[in-house]
Amino acid sequence: MAARGTTLVHSAAPNDSAPHGELLVGPRPDSSSYRKTERDALTEIAGPLAQALAIARARATRENDHAHALSLLNSVVTAIEDRLNRLEAGARPKTPANT
Repeated sequence: MAARGTTLVHSAAPNDSAPHGELLVGPRPDSSSYRKTERDALTEIAGPLAQALAIARARATRENDHAHALSLLNSVVTAIEDRLNRLEAGARPKTPANT
């Protein structure tokens, strides 16, 4: 439902998928109505806008997943470096039994 003074232009859904949201246009300062050409233009951009938002959301998720994987790999590399340094120094590697 649109808030008072806003106009629902289009349910934003790329490629006829489930809507990602609604494109709402607020009231004009002079309280005049939007012309049909303006509403048509907004309706026309709603689909591509929804697609762009979906792509951005997917990219952010993918980048977050990559950052998490990189963090895990850095932890493994650090553990391997620590163990190698202890082995090269003649120390026994840390294991649950001798920590």
